[in-house]
Amino acid sequence: MPSGRNNEHFKLGAGEEPETFCCAECGYEHTKKKLFKQAEGGLTCSTGHYEDKTGQPKRNRNPYATR
Repeated sequence: MPSGRNNEHFKLGAGEEPETFCCAECGYEHTKKKLFKQAEGGLTCSTGHYEDKTGQPKRNRNPYATR
């Protein structure tokens, strides 16, 4: 059985839906669990949050990512 990244592609090819994780604060969803951290109310974004102009919580960008 393939492992790691190839395992995700194998499951998609077999017709299985990937497991998604969701942030309890802002609702951001993704299949990679490493983008989240465990908190009191469940999973939250590992990069943190900020409030936009309307006061809604938004996910911070990764400060180490190249733009």
